[in-house]
Amino acid sequence: MCMLFIACTNADVDELRGTGFENGIPHHVVASLDNDDTRIELNDELQTVWTSGDKVSVFYKSTANNLFTYTGATGEKSGTLVRNTSNSGVPINNIIAIYPYVASYKLKPATKSVNINIPATQHHLEGSYGLGDNLMVAVSDNDNLNFRNAYGWIRIELMGTKCVKSLTLSGNNDEQLSGSAVLSCASLGLELTAGDDDVASRSTTIDCGNGVQLVASSPTAFYFVVAPQTFSKGFNVEVLFTDGTTIAKSTSKSVAIERNHIQPMKVIEIPSDDIDSDTMPLIVTYPATIYDDTTGEIIILVNAKGTAMEGYTDDIYAHTGLITEKSSSTSNWRYVKAGWTENTEACRLVNLGDDIWQFTIRGGVRTFYGVGSDEEITHIAFVFRSEDGSKEIKENGADILIPIVKRGIEQTQLISTSPLNFDENSTEDIIITLNTTATVMDGFTGDIYAHTGVLTDKSTSVGDWRYVKADWTENTEACKLTNIGDNKWQLTIKGGPRAFYGVSTGESIEYLVFVFRSEDGNVELKDKGEDILIYVHNSLNRRPIGAEYGVSVTGTTATFTLYAPGKSKVHLLADFNGYVANDASLMHKDGNYFWLTVEGLTIGKEYGYQFLVDGTTRVSDPYAEKILDPWNDKYISTTTYPNLKSYPSNASDVVSVFELMPEPYNWSVTNFDRPTKNALAIYELHLRDFTAEGSVKAAMAKLDYLEALGINAIELMPINEFDQNDSWGYNPCFYFATDKAYGTEEAYKRFIDECHKRGIAVILDIVINHATGLFPYAKMWWDSSSNCTTDANPFFNRVARHPYNVYHDFNHEYTETRNYFKRMLKFWLEEYKVDGFRFDLSKGLTQKNSGTSESNAGAWSAYDSSRIAIIKDYADAIRSISDDAYIILEHFADPWEENELAAYRDIMLWNNQCEPYYQTTMGYNSNSNFAGDIASGRVSYFESHDEERAAYKAVTYGQSWLKSDWTRLTKQLQGAYCLHFLAPYPKMMWQFGELGYDYSIEYNGRTGKKPVKWDYINNTNRKALYDAISKAISWRTDHEAMYSHEGVSYTYYVGDGDFGGKHLIYNTAEGGVIVVCNFSNSSVSFDISIPVPGTWTNLMTGADVTLGSTYNVSLSGGDYIVLVREQ
Repeated sequence: MCMLFIACTNADVDELRGTGFENGIPHHVVASLDNDDTRIELNDELQTVWTSGDKVSVFYKSTANNLFTYTGATGEKSGTLVRNTSNSGVPINNIIAIYPYVASYKLKPATKSVNINIPATQHHLEGSYGLGDNLMVAVSDNDNLNFRNAYGWIRIELMGTKCVKSLTLSGNNDEQLSGSAVLSCASLGLELTAGDDDVASRSTTIDCGNGVQLVASSPTAFYFVVAPQTFSKGFNVEVLFTDGTTIAKSTSKSVAIERNHIQPMKVIEIPSDDIDSDTMPLIVTYPATIYDDTTGEIIILVNAKGTAMEGYTDDIYAHTGLITEKSSSTSNWRYVKAGWTENTEACRLVNLGDDIWQFTIRGGVRTFYGVGSDEEITHIAFVFRSEDGSKEIKENGADILIPIVKRGIEQTQLISTSPLNFDENSTEDIIITLNTTATVMDGFTGDIYAHTGVLTDKSTSVGDWRYVKADWTENTEACKLTNIGDNKWQLTIKGGPRAFYGVSTGESIEYLVFVFRSEDGNVELKDKGEDILIYVHNSLNRRPIGAEYGVSVTGTTATFTLYAPGKSKVHLLADFNGYVANDASLMHKDGNYFWLTVEGLTIGKEYGYQFLVDGTTRVSDPYAEKILDPWNDKYISTTTYPNLKSYPSNASDVVSVFELMPEPYNWSVTNFDRPTKNALAIYELHLRDFTAEGSVKAAMAKLDYLEALGINAIELMPINEFDQNDSWGYNPCFYFATDKAYGTEEAYKRFIDECHKRGIAVILDIVINHATGLFPYAKMWWDSSSNCTTDANPFFNRVARHPYNVYHDFNHEYTETRNYFKRMLKFWLEEYKVDGFRFDLSKGLTQKNSGTSESNAGAWSAYDSSRIAIIKDYADAIRSISDDAYIILEHFADPWEENELAAYRDIMLWNNQCEPYYQTTMGYNSNSNFAGDIASGRVSYFESHDEERAAYKAVTYGQSWLKSDWTRLTKQLQGAYCLHFLAPYPKMMWQFGELGYDYSIEYNGRTGKKPVKWDYINNTNRKALYDAISKAISWRTDHEAMYSHEGVSYTYYVGDGDFGGKHLIYNTAEGGVIVVCNFSNSSVSFDISIPVPGTWTNLMTGADVTLGSTYNVSLSGGDYIVLVREQ
């Protein structure tokens, strides 16, 4: 087999239909390669195809290993495997096939696993991995075999002029890469089993035969086939060339290799051996372009020929540092590695001979120099010197500067500058390069002049140019561009911007502004019809350190920051300035940020504030932890939120609130031990409808009730600030603020604290797929005529990308959208100590456009690699803060996508089992199979806020012998809940399900307020239901170790034909449980096997019963029995 890169397509492979076969092992079978397994996380589309003569091990409904050979043409996705041998073995109920064929493979029938050997030597094939290196498996009930990949890949790309002999991969934490392993054929799982003393198993080598010649102009790809695992400390790749030389590249970051996915690594440029000092410039870098986020090695070659150090043979050291956005000039070095005569090993150059020396920056610029990601780097600065500092190498007497490019903003289109970034007070010349390709001046041969000026802090708008160099048709030499060929023209800003334009020292320069024109002014060149702006760094507009977003406080001083790309000006309106827009309230502009520092504030006082954007739009702070709503706050009772700050009389619209150095909440539980995810028993709760008061304080008074129910987690429906007061909460407008309709910030924290005291985790339901128009980042780019965001809004899609969107659809491929929500996740985990998140409509976190018609729901649900990457990014953000916080998705997408997510960083997904449970509790055996209730990585439920009530369905549509008999009906519900909560893997219920709540979801409108029925507990039948559910859940949560396992074994008969005896037998080393339910209206009697004979206890009555190897169960209609066994 080999893999090919083809044009983008995600079309499914048509189902292959085999012909009939005689009894026994057939002569041939039909084999296809699963197209779902061609979907990877890259832009490339990888497909695995057959090679003529491929040999496959086929276990045809027995443990016998039979050789089959592919007889079709090379390059096909499907074809025929022809039998070569016919052996016999122990019967099994499946056909299992493994590529490639290995005669020694022996199938274990009980586990359907095979001991395999991962080869230590792989083979290079152009554009692919070597023939036979991949491992694929097919499991089928018939003669149509659909093969799936078991491995993942690491792609190494090399550029240069050398010839590669081999590449060797090794982990930095002794990860196993070859040797023995156990392949689970059904799950495609690989258990690596090589011993720690097996050196060969710790590496794998790609053999390139006689050598692979690299190309300097484009990368050559090499693919390591790797068993799925995580390189916790990164890995190392050593490249051996045919000339005997080697290079080694490594990463120290954790890298996860997933089944059927390629992990790409950055292109490695190999220095050439034939560099000639007579022709080489002073400096050559590998890679040629150095990005600010480069993490690999950077090689700097220095040519000493023609310098003061030509012929020098002693050690040479680099005196080196960085020029950043905070440097006042190019001589203002920052992050200097060592003093002038401080000779450190990291700064010593290697003599390559012929006056060429090599300096290596290891780990990338930021790591090597120790600079944070929030500071923009413009250049690496060097002076190379002798050991004693008496000799030095500079460039024409000046420091050597190597430009650093910020990823994604390379100015290679219309305008570029050298240096890339510059300060308003810079005195060096600035070169402006204009590229007229594909513009109105493409191929222009006459003179081009710059009509140019500056925008300063005194400009009233982007059209208010100041210090204009010359009138429109005034052709001055200083404004004339030089034609350098290839449609490129240059203008020199001599002496820096302040000198060139004559700007006074008291005025701050924010932009250089240009329109380029012909000599007569008849032809002009703008940027998409707008004046061309070049940003200038200046001392006045730089944000203070730490002022990234929201409000940052130092003592009695607060700095307010708003991210507003594309906006011209912002005023800070607040209590302390009377909400007046004037010069004093005008915020400084620092790139895409606006900021203002206010001094002399009062500690412990709440202040209202908002932003006026471009003089027209008032918005609140998107990071506000509290807001004042002029329309809805007046309806919040003083009991729910006492001492709420009054709305400012001279403000309008939503006002943000912050308190200067508030008194912190004193947590009683500071290190909560979260229940393991598989043992979760979640209670979904809506604060509005849980108590008559509808407040978090009132809900707190019911925690003893919930503790007695036995649950170990509460999933709160959305509590961050939403539009209006009466809502489910899926209309969010402020993500860092708690909704005041339920209570104070302190009340929410106390509720969580009290839950933790009782061993109950708190999971927040969050809505990050959409927001309402009150959300500041929606409102800042608003089209009032269409009541939606504009096309210019980087945070949102003007038109939703999927059929089930409400409000306004976020663009999660926009970096700042994700940054915002990552900060939000961090905030709730740290400030409120929540234990995890349920992501509402996570399938909506996509930029893949499926259209808004419901007929496109299938396309929306299809495998989406972009959506997967976005969700994994959020999971990574959570895991960077907490190893065990819960991540739950309401996803309901392609099974391959769900399985991939469930295998990543302990993500869980909602698992709707409502319909079969409805059928069961209504007394109908058809479509009552809820076998899907047991599913790894899934939170299973048969009631949720989104679904109809099970009790309502039963009393409305149930069997006649059931619907009017509450004694019988609650028995039906008791049995269902026992089977549900006593089965393995995470489980959830919806509030008041334990009392048989029977008001329809549509009562008072789907999301309308529902009756609060605490009086149900006084009803005998409903109390019996509560007691039974409480015993089942409490057993589960009291035996956490029993329910913490993965890959469990159990007996589970819950199909339509098992209606009179649906049962579960779940036994582990920590205990066992047997649940048998007769959901029919007739008596039944049958035997079940007992996993551990001995004393078992009836969970409902407490009576002990001694069981042998079998137990006869006799149940009347509606009866059930639950037997449990302690360890």
